[in-house]
Amino acid sequence: MVCSFVEPEKIKEWIEICKLMKTLDKMVCFKFTTTELTIQMIHPSKRSVLDMNFPKDWFHQYDWTNTEFYISTKSLYTIFSLYSGENMMSMESENKFMNIKFFHENHTKNFSIPLDVHLHKQVLVEEEKGIQISIDSLYFHSLCEELYKFGDILVFHIRKDFFHMVSYGNEKMVIEINPTKIEVLSEGEYDQSYPLIYLLLFLKFSVLYPKVIINIHKNLHISVTKGYTLNYFLAHSKS
Repeated sequence: MVCSFVEPEKIKEWIEICKLMKTLDKMVCFKFTTTELTIQMIHPSKRSVLDMNFPKDWFHQYDWTNTEFYISTKSLYTIFSLYSGENMMSMESENKFMNIKFFHENHTKNFSIPLDVHLHKQVLVEEEKGIQISIDSLYFHSLCEELYKFGDILVFHIRKDFFHMVSYGNEKMVIEINPTKIEVLSEGEYDQSYPLIYLLLFLKFSVLYPKVIINIHKNLHISVTKGYTLNYFLAHSKS
């Protein structure tokens, strides 16, 4: 069972995804089927969930049967950070180990990571239709970073005639976004708050995605489609 990468941009993107995984938890769940790879993670706080689906066509080579296991995110990050221009990378499962290979014209690097087939974390996310917007990811990230300087909770105040992002502690910061900066996909009025620290865990990787779709409801749902699909769910603030 094997999947491989040969396109430099996809290799670099995979490395960035591994960095994202390392910030969320110590272990990541890989679910392989004959047609796709699903990656699922839940933050130890149980406040945020990452779910990604890669169709087999996203890979250069993909030959896998139904398999599910957990891998150390630290090990994945360490290994993939050693990439230095090799022209192909592959992941293979064999005897309870994930074997990762880097192929260079002068050498081949081989790594082995033990698999945990007994660990099980159930990932259940309630998807609700709320107010949906499409926004430039780097722009949204920069606003959230500024808001975090004034408080650790992001509050959305949304009405037909304005879209406010607010944070406050001893001081208060309010950002009113120009309607030209967002594309409203589903209108409505809403007031809801979310912990910024878990939102920023994901948004610092926004350089991978020009735009994100944000569904604002009880859970904040950020989604991306880019040859694969990514869904990041964030529970509302309890305060």
